[in-house]
This record gives sequence, C-alpha cells and structure tokens, in this order.
Amino acid sequence: MEIQIDKPRSPEDWRAIRELCGRTAEEGRGIEAARWPFFSEFWVGPYEKLLPEWTYAAREGPIVIGYLTGCPDTPRFERKRLLLHRWPLFVKALLGFYPRNEDTRRFIRRFLGLEKTLESRFPRQDRLRLLSIYPAHLHVNVDAALRGRGVGQKLMGAFIEDLRKAGVPGAHLVCGERPVGFYKRLRFDVLIRVETPPAGVLYVMGRSL
Repeated sequence: MEIQIDKPRSPEDWRAIRELCGRTAEEGRGIEAARWPFFSEFWVGPYEKLLPEWTYAAREGPIVIGYLTGCPDTPRFERKRLLLHRWPLFVKALLGFYPRNEDTRRFIRRFLGLEKTLESRFPRQDRLRLLSIYPAHLHVNVDAALRGRGVGQKLMGAFIEDLRKAGVPGAHLVCGERPVGFYKRLRFDVLIRVETPPAGVLYVMGRSL
C-alpha cells in the first residue's frame, strides 16, 4: 500500500503519534509503556499545542506509521515552550500528575538547573551560531517494523520543502550514533559531537537549505 504524508487530522492521530514516540524512543529500541504518558508529553506535547501545522504524519492506509515534529524558528519556539508548556509540565510533575520515575526526576532536576541539559554542554557562542545558520529543528520516528521503506525520507522531504517555501536557511537535529548514517544520506552534516556519559555520544547535525 502506498505511503501518504500529511498532517495530523484528529485526536486519534495525535494519540498514534504519542504511542509511536514511546515505541521508537531511545534510538528506536522503545521504552516500557509506563513511561509513555510523561515521555510523549515532553517530546510531542509542545508541538501538538504550539505548532501542530509543522507536524507530519506518514500513513499506510488509515494507520499512522511514522511522524515528524519540527519548527522553523527554534529560539522563538523555545521561548513559547518554556512559558506555555514546560512551566505547566513542571507543576504537574511536582504535583504527581505523572508517575514518578527517572524521566520526571530528570526533568525536574534540569528545570531547576540542578543537572546539565544538552544545550549547556557546549559554548553559548556555538549555540547562537548554530541557530543563526540552522534555525529550524526536527524529530522524526518511524515504526520499527516499517523502516527501510523510505518513510523517514518522505517525512523529511515534506518538512524540508515547507521550510524552503518559508525561506528558512537551514535545519538541525540531535541524535545518537545509530541514525547518523541515515541523516548523512539526507545531506545533514555532523556539526557538534557531545559526550554524554554514561549514555554515550550525541550528535548535532545540520543541513543548509
């Protein structure tokens, strides 16, 4: 069946995207279902709430088999996300709205500045330069059983085309080691390599448009 790329059309689509977020987390290995509510709210929630028009769904028939969340202007998005999503999420995490686990504890520590975030691991000037050249960002995930069929490439193609139409000069992403080759085939270059012990290495990659 042909794969179609469009935008989320219903609450059911967003629920499918959140489920995929949990099933494809941590470089595609997936996480236990008990972690999905907070994890998917952290990663999908701000895009659903603030920029639904920049989310893309890949469908095989009526089934969502992959998605891409992104934005054309990361600094502006981060300011809105802090006020309209991260603060409310912080309060909910403190009040026990989500099951207490390492995800919520890490989020609280980082929100309070008690633990380093990825952004704090490289100099501010490097981050400002990155955002001036590659202001857009994205996250893309595809059902593990359907990888290798060009789904991720189609999602990226739709996003990149819309960025070009909007006059955005470049896009960046952050990933672990496993998908680096995939992104290189889509003309993303490694810009920054960040050691994140004990988890391993993260890569900041960018593509000019």
